[in-house]
Formats: sequence, C-alpha cells, structure tokens
Amino acid sequence: MVTAIARPSSPSTCVTRPAKRARFAPSVLEPSPSRARPKRTSPPPATFHRPHPLGLKPSGNALFDPDRVRNARIASLGSFARLPDELILDLFSFLDARTVFRLQVVSRAFFAFTRHQALWKVYYLSDTRGRLDRWDGDWRRTYWTTFCAPDRVVNALYDDNDDIARELDLVMPADGITAPNVCSDVLYQPHLCSAPLDSHFSTTNALQNLQRADARSLDVQKFAADFAEQSVPVILTHLVDHWSSLDLQAPSSWALGALTERFAEVSFRAEAASVPMRVYARYCASIERDTGTVDESPLYLFDAEFVRRTDGKMGEEFEVPAIFGEDLFRVMGAQRPDYRWLIAGPSRAGSTWHKDPNSTSAWNAVITGSKGWILFPPDIPPPGVFVSEDEAEVTAPLSLAEWFSNYYAHALSTYGPRARDPTTRGKMIQGVCRAGEVMYIPAGWWHIVVNLESCVAVTQNFVSETELPAVLRFMRDRPEQVSGFKLDATQEEADDDDDDAKAGVYTRFCEALERELPKILERARAKMGTSVSSVDVGKGEPGGGGLWETLKAAQAGDAQGGFSFGFGVEGDLEMDEAPW
Repeated sequence: MVTAIARPSSPSTCVTRPAKRARFAPSVLEPSPSRARPKRTSPPPATFHRPHPLGLKPSGNALFDPDRVRNARIASLGSFARLPDELILDLFSFLDARTVFRLQVVSRAFFAFTRHQALWKVYYLSDTRGRLDRWDGDWRRTYWTTFCAPDRVVNALYDDNDDIARELDLVMPADGITAPNVCSDVLYQPHLCSAPLDSHFSTTNALQNLQRADARSLDVQKFAADFAEQSVPVILTHLVDHWSSLDLQAPSSWALGALTERFAEVSFRAEAASVPMRVYARYCASIERDTGTVDESPLYLFDAEFVRRTDGKMGEEFEVPAIFGEDLFRVMGAQRPDYRWLIAGPSRAGSTWHKDPNSTSAWNAVITGSKGWILFPPDIPPPGVFVSEDEAEVTAPLSLAEWFSNYYAHALSTYGPRARDPTTRGKMIQGVCRAGEVMYIPAGWWHIVVNLESCVAVTQNFVSETELPAVLRFMRDRPEQVSGFKLDATQEEADDDDDDAKAGVYTRFCEALERELPKILERARAKMGTSVSSVDVGKGEPGGGGLWETLKAAQAGDAQGGFSFGFGVEGDLEMDEAPW
C-alpha cells in the first residue's frame, strides 16, 4: 500500500478539499517527499527532458562511474550515506524548517536534499495553517520570504512581480550551487514528473477514442437514450455556447487573468490551501515557466463555494444545460452534498484515479484551456489502482505524472484501441475536451483528468432518474461509503464513521422523494432488483443487500459467541474529495 509520512502537524493544518468524497488509503496533508514509487533506474525515453537544475541524475547513472559516485556520497553525507535516500528525506521531514535551512550549508548532497520542494510545501502549509497569501517562485523561496527574510527584502521583491525569480537569486546566492555527483531516483523523480503530459493527448493521435456529439442534435430524451442509459462517456459540443462566461472570439471573463482583476482578494480553496485569486494566478504563471523544481503536483483550485464567495456573480454567468437539468438530490435541500465546483489550474494539474461519490454522474464544462481525459468502465480498475472487494479502500499512485510515467504504456497496450486481446481492446477511453466543450462522465466510471494548459472549468455532480436505482442501491447497501451529506446538529456530534447515521441518509432521501416525486421513486424501486449497477457487491439475489448486509449479519451472529467483528481499519481516513 502506498503510504505517506510527513512532519507532524496539528489537525487544524490538515485541510482537505471540500466535497467529492471518496475513500482512500490513509493519507496526510501532503504526500511524503519520499513516497513509495515503482523502482526505476533511469527515466523512460518518452519522458526524458531537460537536465535537473542542480545537475542531479537518476541512480542508474552511478553505473558509469560507481567509485566516484560512492566516494562523493560518503564524503558529502558522512554517516548518512549508509541510509536509503527515502529514509534521509523522512528524517528531514521531522525537523523544523529553520534547521533544514541550516543543513543546506553542510555539503552539496545535503544541499540537494534540502532543496526538495515537497518538504517546503508541507512546511509552508503547516506553518500558515493552510493559507497561501504570497508566492515567490517556489515553495522554499516562499517559505523564506514569509518567515525568514528581512522586511525590506520582502518589500523590494514584491515591487518587481515580473522578475521575482531573478531578484531572489540576488538574495539567495546559494541557488547557484549544483550537485552533479548526486545520483538519486528519489531526488530526481519530481523533476522527471514535471515533464509535460500533453504528448499523450495529441489531437492527431489515432488512439483518441472518446466519443464526441453535437448537442444541437440532442434533446433530453435522446441524450438519455443514447448516452446516460447506455453509460457512455461523451464530449458534447455546442452545448454551452450561450454562456456569458464563454466567448471564444474574445478573452473569457473566467480566464485566470480576468478572474484576478475581478476577484483579486477573494480566497478560494486549492487542495490543502486557501489562496487569494491574485496569488493563485501568480502561482500558475510560475508553474507554466517552471524550470522543473516548483511543484511535481501543482495545486488544483477546486472550490464548491465559488458562487457564494463571488456574491453570486459567477453563478449568473453559467447555467446547467437542459440535458443535465434533473438533479434528484435537490429534494434533500440544505442536507445535500456539495455538488458544483469551480476548477482551475496550470498545465499538469488535475486529479488522479477516482469514481464520483455516491454513484452520481457528472458534467464538466471547459471555459478556457483544455483537459485530457482517460476513463475505464466501472468493473475494470485502471492499471496501478488497487481496490478492495467492496471498493471501500483504493490505493493508487500519488500523482498524475507518476501514473503516466509508470502505468500509461501498460494501460494502452492492454486496454487501448489497438490492444491484442479483443476482450480488453477499447476498454480504455481517452480524449481531449477543449474550451466550449462539455465532458459527460457516467456514474461509476473510473477517470483521470489533467490540464494540458492553463485551464478554468465548472463542473457539477447530479442524479437523474437514470442513475437513481444505482444511487439508492449504493446508499442502502454501502452506508459506510455514503459521503458529503450535511447532517443535522445532533448527527454531526456523532462519530464520522457512524454507519447507522449514514444509513439514515438513505431513509431520509427516500422519504423526501416519496413526498415530492413519488412516481419517480416507485419506478426506481421497481428497477433496483434488475438494474446492473457498478456498486453491486452482493453475491445473492438482486436487491438482497450485499456486502454490508452480510457483514452486519455476521456481526450479529458472532456477538452471541463472544466475538466482535471489526469493520474499520485502524488509521482509516476519508479523503474528502477527488476532483476531476
């Protein structure tokens, strides 16, 4: 299982993205700088790019001159040379930031370890309690200017926004130090993972097999029959041409630059950080001109409260397309989960493999930029993704670049449109969604999405009558995985893992549907026993419960014999959302 170790921090600093809840293996604020990866001795040719800024090399390069590299390691690391690089970084992660600053003067190897950006990302977000109020080129520089630099230097730096990196070089002369004799996969991997990913999504690539449809030829009924009921992902064109936020002939009012002018001091949620739009735009600009050391996994702005934060202005500049207009979770009123999000980020930002929560479907409209999508059917976990039988626990690579580097080629050869095995051929679906286009993701589909350039989008989860039988079965049979519902004050005081409370959500939802939409509920219940659902886990008769009911029965039976069945996993943690 992929694990993560980071410097201990108070719970208040561990801020997760709101809503899109999915259950994953235990994690912390930020993956450890030494997170587990498949071993690789050298970068694959497809992702080879510019040299590392510090002159670092992958471990395989030590084979060319092993004595020199070994002697340099011993001379530079001393007793630490006996330790694996992963362990050295883990030890560093338990030190405070000022101590790590001092360690950079010990030797070139120590300097290389202390320049690891993932360390400084954790330090900064921990010490600011999740606030990112300035950005000075990379996480290490930003920490220094926030907590260590004299005020006169900080003020001078911020007077020259366009040349911040050059100015910082003047006050941080150690940045010119290199470490050409350091060969380390651990230290080189983030640089390798900063390679652009757009080559996998070339518009001339015959491997792009994601369906496209002109929405002008679709009404609600035809869309449901052709795509929703058939569970077919599709990119829809000409569906949102009338949105005021979308003008393909002029700069969009939702482009990052325009959003900065309109909402400069408004703070939005970007993963573990709360960041003003002006700072986030500055951060994205630095990623686009990155030298390969800024951020292996760029911060992804993913905010469910964007309409409220902008006093309703952004809510007036888009509307839900008619073919997605039916959303039955609305009957839950204020108790429904978050369901719409503003999504923004630089190239390479995105989300790793996940299914949308509560068996919902989703649409994702790109306002500016473009996104690459890869999807797998509900019953085929993507290569590199390991799922428990009931899908309560998912272990996957911790970054997009890591999956593309280590698993994309295998996925393409096994499940792509040219796979040798006809039973798996074409199961992997990929394509590009551009500005003005809308991606439809059916319930239960695994998907990964990556920005191919700086991108702004809006997305929404929904439950139509098509998804309702599967949603009801999910809520009934897997109450421990139901997520995001805003319980009342009494239930909020209960344990977050109280499955009886979560099971009550199913009852409330059915009661609300019975009051407002009884015929729809009746039709859904009639289909529940015969529909094929991606969330079915039972081995018995349709509608007969499933794994959760089996476990509850086992618990009741074992109780008489003095044995208590354990449902949870010690240390289990819910990751509040997995954005797309």
